[in-house]
Amino acid sequence: MILIENSKTEEVDMITAIMPNSEKVKRTDWTDYLVSVDKVESVTGHDFFAYLNDAVESVIKSKIYQLP
Repeated sequence: MILIENSKTEEVDMITAIMPNSEKVKRTDWTDYLVSVDKVESVTGHDFFAYLNDAVESVIKSKIYQLP
């Protein structure tokens, strides 16, 4: 999980992935494993960004990052 903040625009984005611990990943692109923060939190049971402003947190947690 990576939190990205643009200091000029104050936009915040996330890159989040869940990858299997297997040789299978050698034959795939890592972007095949992109998921939302909500998905990671549901799998792990952790609230990773509980201290973020609620408005910011709700925006970034529900979307899946799209590479430019």
